[in-house]
Amino acid sequence: MKAAAGVKYSWIVLGLFFIGLMTTAVALFGITYLGNLSIAETELKRRAAKEVALASFVFENHLKQLEGQLRTASVNPAFIDAVKSYDSADTTRILEQLGQNTTGPVPDVLIVDHEQQMGWLNASLSLVDVSAVLPGQTIKTMPPDVWRVYSRDEVVPPISVAIIAIPVVDPLDGRVIAKLIGGSTLNDSFVLLDTLATILGVDSLAIVHEGESLASIGNLADKQHLDSIQSALVDRDYRLIDGRLYTRSLLSLDEHGHPIYAFFGEPSDIIESIQKTYLDILVPFLIYTALAALAAALLINRFTAPALANLVNYAAARRKEGTAAMFQPGRISEYNQLGSLFEEAFESIHRTNAQFRELIDGSLQGIVVHADQKILYANEALLQMLHYQPDEESEIVGEAIWKIYAPFERDRLKNYHSLRKKGEVVPTIYEVRGLSKSGEYIWLEQHVRMTTWNDRPAIYVTVLDISERKEQEKLIELQSNYDLLTNLPNRNLFMDRLKQAINQSENGSRISALLIVDIDRFKVINETFGHGFGDEIIKIIGTRIEAVAQWNETVSRLGGDEFAIVLPDAADEWEIENKAQSILNVVTEKIEVQDGKDFFLTASIGITVCPYDGTAPDGLMRQADAAMYQAKSDGGNGFRFFSRQMNERTARVLELETSLRNAIDEEKLEIHVQPIIDYVTGTISGCEALARWTDPELGTVSPAEFIPVAEETGLIVPLGKLVLRKACEFHAACVERGIEINGIGVNISPRQCREDGFVNSIKNILDETSMDARQLRLEMTENVMFDDNRIDPVSLLNAIKSLGVKISLDDFGTGYSSLSYLKRLPIDTLKIDRSFIMDIDSDLDDQAMVEAIISMAGKLDVEVVCEGAETRQQCDILTGLGCRLVQGFYLGRPMPEADFFEFVVRKPYETNLAKKVS
Repeated sequence: MKAAAGVKYSWIVLGLFFIGLMTTAVALFGITYLGNLSIAETELKRRAAKEVALASFVFENHLKQLEGQLRTASVNPAFIDAVKSYDSADTTRILEQLGQNTTGPVPDVLIVDHEQQMGWLNASLSLVDVSAVLPGQTIKTMPPDVWRVYSRDEVVPPISVAIIAIPVVDPLDGRVIAKLIGGSTLNDSFVLLDTLATILGVDSLAIVHEGESLASIGNLADKQHLDSIQSALVDRDYRLIDGRLYTRSLLSLDEHGHPIYAFFGEPSDIIESIQKTYLDILVPFLIYTALAALAAALLINRFTAPALANLVNYAAARRKEGTAAMFQPGRISEYNQLGSLFEEAFESIHRTNAQFRELIDGSLQGIVVHADQKILYANEALLQMLHYQPDEESEIVGEAIWKIYAPFERDRLKNYHSLRKKGEVVPTIYEVRGLSKSGEYIWLEQHVRMTTWNDRPAIYVTVLDISERKEQEKLIELQSNYDLLTNLPNRNLFMDRLKQAINQSENGSRISALLIVDIDRFKVINETFGHGFGDEIIKIIGTRIEAVAQWNETVSRLGGDEFAIVLPDAADEWEIENKAQSILNVVTEKIEVQDGKDFFLTASIGITVCPYDGTAPDGLMRQADAAMYQAKSDGGNGFRFFSRQMNERTARVLELETSLRNAIDEEKLEIHVQPIIDYVTGTISGCEALARWTDPELGTVSPAEFIPVAEETGLIVPLGKLVLRKACEFHAACVERGIEINGIGVNISPRQCREDGFVNSIKNILDETSMDARQLRLEMTENVMFDDNRIDPVSLLNAIKSLGVKISLDDFGTGYSSLSYLKRLPIDTLKIDRSFIMDIDSDLDDQAMVEAIISMAGKLDVEVVCEGAETRQQCDILTGLGCRLVQGFYLGRPMPEADFFEFVVRKPYETNLAKKVS
C-alpha cells in the first residue's frame, strides 16, 4: 500500500519548536505584566484603606474637639448660674464666647433645653435653620453623651447635623437642670472639608447623605460627576477612574441608620505608567524572541532530520527484504536506540506469530475462524465441544459455518453476517445454540471479532460451552420465585399473580381480593426463643394458610411474619370475609412444639378489593397494608377492609415522610427552647431543646404528628442528630453572649439508642461544636431504660456518662420502672410527667404521688424537675412539696432561639414570682 503524502516530520518539529518557544516567551511577558498590575492594584487598595481609616479618624476627632468645648461650657460655673437663674441673655453671652480661644472647629448649633422650658434657648451660629431637624420632641428624647446625626431629607435643601446632648448638673445637689445641645451642621461645613482635604492630601471631596451632597469641593462639587462616582463605588470603597483614585469612607450613620459618606479623589498614574512601559518594550522583545527561536529550531532540525530519514529507510527495507535488512546507526543516540528496538520488535512479531498459532491450537476455549461463510480453522477444543474426535477436523473445516449451529439459529446468524458486511452494528458477544455431531443442542457463548487469516479478512470466534451455566440459571430462576423457608411463592411471583388477578377483574364481572396477614406480636417469639424457633412457627402457619386456599388462589410469604393471599375469582365480599375468617381460625389453632410447650397465636388481616379500591398493584399492596395496621390498632385477631380514610392517612404519612426527609437533609428544622426555672431563687436553671418544623407547603407540622412518622420510618435517627447538633450550637451561642444556663436537655428516642455508634455520634457532635459535655443533658423515657430488651440500659448509660454527659429520666411515672433497678442507673435528673401536675391543685392522690417521687429522688441524690406547670397555684404546691425546678407554660413556653435571648434579658418570669410572693 502506497504511503499517503504529507508534511515532513522534521518541518513539523521545527514549526512546533518555534511556536512553543514564542508562546512561552509571550506567556512569560504577559505573566510579568499581569503581576505588576496586581502589585499596583494591591498598592492602590492599601492606600485606599489607609485613607478610609484616616478620614473616619479625622471626622471622629472633629466631633471630639466640638464635644470638648461643649463640656467645658457645661461645667462653667458662670454658665451654670446663668441657667439656674433662667437668665437667657447671660447664657447667650457665655455660649457666644465658645471657641474664641481655640483654632479648632466651633459648634454652630447651640440649644439649651431647660428643665422649666423645652428648647428654652437657641444660640446657634449656623445659617441653616435646624428646627426642622431638631423639633422639641426630638430634643426631649435625645440620649445624653452620645453623638447622633439627625437628618431631614424632605426639606429643601436636605439638612444633616451632628449633635450631642450634655447634661448640665447643679454641683450643689447633683440635679440635672438642663441639657446643652450642641454640634455642627454637615451642610457646607467647610471647616470639616478643609481639615479632611488637608490631612488626606486630596483636591476634591464631598460629604454625601442619601445620594445628596451636603458639602463639596473640587470636581466633586459637580453633581453629575459626583453621581457617577457614587455609582462606581456602590459595591466597593475605591476605584481608579480616568487616572484618579476615588475613595469612599463611612463617616457615620443618621438616626435612621442611613450612612453618611465622604467621597474624595486624587491623581494616581501608577497603572498608566506600567502599561506604557510594557507597550514600549513589547515589539523589541517579540523580534528578539522570534529570531532566537528560529535559530534554535533550525539547529535542531539539522541534527534530527537525517537520523529520522535513516529510520524510515530501515523500516521500508525490512518490509521488502525481511530479516536480511540491517539497521545502520547514525549520530543521535536516541534514534540509534529506537532503531535497535525496531529490530527487536520485528523479531518478536515473527516469533509471536508462530507462538499464536500454537496457542490457539492448544487453547481450552473453542476457536473457529471463518470467511465467506466457510470454516477456515477449528481448534481441538471446539471439536471436543461438538463431540468430534481430534482426527475428524476435516469434517468441519471447509464446510459452511452454519453446520455447527442449530437450524433454528441460522436465520439470526445469517442476519448478523449480512449486517456485518454492510458495516452496521452487530453484537460481538451473544449466546447461541450449537449442534453437535450426534445432533444434540449445546448452549454456546460466542465472542466475535474481525481478523486477518493468511492475508485475507476473516471472522475470529471464541466459543465457550455454557450448558452447565444455563442449567444453574434455570434453577436460580426457579428459586427466585419461591420462599426458601416455606416453599410458598415469594414476592416476585406473588406480584405477577396479583397482576393477573387484576386483569381478570378488569375484563370480567367477578372481583379479586388481596389479603395481607401479619402474625400478632411475633417479634416477642423471635426475641424470646430465637429466630430458629420462629422459623419453625412460620412454616407451620404457612402450611395452615395454604391448606385453606383453593387451587386458583395464591398464598405467598412476603417476608418476616407477613403472608399475602390473592383471591382472583371472588363472588362478593361475603365470600372474602369467610376466607379471612378461615385464615384466622387456622392461625389461632394450638401449635405444639417439641419441648411440650403449646402456643396460641393470632393474626391481623388487611383486605382490599379490586377493582373497587383500585387496579394498581403497588397501590393495592399499600391499601391492604394500611387495613392490616388498622386491624392491629383495633387489638389484632381480626380483619379490616380498606377504607378511603385509611388511604388518606397513608397518603398523609407518605407526604410527611418525604417532606420530613428533605427537611432533615436540608437542615430546615429548628429548635425551640423552653426554660426550666428555679422557682425559689427566680433564676433560669436550664432549658430543653424541642424540634419544630414549618414546611413551605405543609405549613407548621405538630411534633405530635411528625415525630411518630420519624419513629416509624427510621428518620428519628438523623432527626435526633440534627436536634442534638442545633442544641449544642445554641448553647455555644448562649456562652458567646454571656448567658449562663445550667445545661440544655435533648430528647433521645429508643430507636436512636439501638443504633450502632450512638455514643460515638454524641462525642463527635460535642467535639465539632466545642460543647462542654457537662452542660448537655440527654432525656430518655422509661421505655428506653426498662421496656426495650434490645438495649442494655446500664451499659448504655455508663457509656454516655463516661463522656461527661448528664442523664435525665423523662416522663417519669408513666411507665413501669423497677425502683430496685432504678437505683443502679447513673441518673442525674427525674422529670415528673405532666399527667401528675395538671390536676395537682385538686387531686390529693397526685400530690401524694409527686411528694413520694420527690422524697425518693432526694434520698437517691437525684435532681427533680416538674413538667407541665401552667398556673401559679400549681407552682406554689410543687414548691411546697419540695420541688424547686419547674418547667411549664406559666413560666415560659417553648420559644425560638432569638426569643429566648430576649426572654433572658426581660426576665418575665420574675413578674410571676413576684405574684407568688405577694
